[in-house]
Amino acid sequence: MDELARDASRILTPSEARILGIARAALEAADAVVIHFGGRAGRLGEAIVGTAFLEGTLQALAAIGKQRTPLAVIVDDSIAELMSVSEYRARYWPEIAVIVAAPGEVDRMSLASFADPSARNILALDFHGEHVGAPYLTIETIDE
Repeated sequence: MDELARDASRILTPSEARILGIARAALEAADAVVIHFGGRAGRLGEAIVGTAFLEGTLQALAAIGKQRTPLAVIVDDSIAELMSVSEYRARYWPEIAVIVAAPGEVDRMSLASFADPSARNILALDFHGEHVGAPYLTIETIDE
């Protein structure tokens, strides 16, 4: 994916352009973000990949002017000591919260419940290593 993005002459397919448009719209509409990462049996490699996704997400939010968006990071207790909350808050914004959970405790469908309660549009990103395969885009609407 990175190699494809670096080729400035490559034109996106209609399907790729549509998916990127949907993802960008979800990012722009979000008034709260929840990110979940960790790994099977606390594997360090998966935590490192999750941290890279976290950094990329924070940079994307900043790039589109969404600094200070309430952000909850749910991380496995086996790797929680690697998360420097104060460093993330200092480098990005103070509305970053880190929630420590036991592996398997967080259900993919409940991620939005960790968001700021006043949020109307929640972007939930599940980068947890126990889920096989690459992250994929799912748009869900919750009717009240």
